[in-house]
Amino acid sequence: MPTDAGTLQDGQLIKEVPCSYSPSQIVQWLSQIGFPTSYREADVLGGTFPHTAYAGQARVNTTPNLDNPTFTSLSHMIIFVQPFDKSNKTYIVDVGFGSTGLVRPILLSDAEGNTVIGTTAKERHRLTRGVHPYSSLDTAGASSSRADFTWNLEVSHTKSDGTPPRWKLLISFPETESFHIDMENASFVVSMKPEGLFWNNVLCIKYALLDDIDQFDGDEEAMKQAQAERRGNPEDVAKTFMFRYVMAGKKLTRNIGNCSVTVMTLESDEDRIRALKDVFGVEIPENALAHVKGRAASLNG
Repeated sequence: MPTDAGTLQDGQLIKEVPCSYSPSQIVQWLSQIGFPTSYREADVLGGTFPHTAYAGQARVNTTPNLDNPTFTSLSHMIIFVQPFDKSNKTYIVDVGFGSTGLVRPILLSDAEGNTVIGTTAKERHRLTRGVHPYSSLDTAGASSSRADFTWNLEVSHTKSDGTPPRWKLLISFPETESFHIDMENASFVVSMKPEGLFWNNVLCIKYALLDDIDQFDGDEEAMKQAQAERRGNPEDVAKTFMFRYVMAGKKLTRNIGNCSVTVMTLESDEDRIRALKDVFGVEIPENALAHVKGRAASLNG
């Protein structure tokens, strides 16, 4: 099967499976994240919410290098989705990859024009094919449709000075389905192995629409940046643009397009708890500080 067809290998269909959540639970969650009421009532309560999807696992590239990536184990979850009835058109959804990951579905295709915008039009994602740099298999002259080739998700950012964007490799993944035990084991490794991003940080990311300018609290620079991101884009596209709050280490930044501004410096674990509540809406009791005390991620030393 050509790798630009937008389908799984051999054009496979994902069978419909029962949803683990009740319609009322789905409606409640969609309501919390602001999904249109008409969709919630007509599709979810009407029983047509799509269930044709499965989970996969990806390796994260821990360097920005496209040519010589350094990969983790298969520790990152992605989702393969076939949203259209009786169609094998397949999309990748990734709801948890840090501050540069997908924010929209992307067709499973390495066709040249298959890109999607990120939070704004200056950020773009694409899929390519490749092999693990330490693969023992002979791939010289081989077709990229071979099963030992995997999918690569890449990102680029257009700079304000007009410098041509460079593509960076984020994750690499096969089409293999993963199951609950795989995710359990990956989660254990990520949380308990004494190295890496999540061992050394408490990471939290929040997305919001650029149209919610009241969140900038009268910050003129932020509003100017938001207007600059919208400029030159069709209204129906610009209204989907977003920005991010990112908390990692001692910094809490607000990212609008290519512009990143530190809005808070965290000096203690108590500061972090306040930021989680005030900015991200996550309430953690102060007695939970006992669980980070003495660990690499603690800000209290």
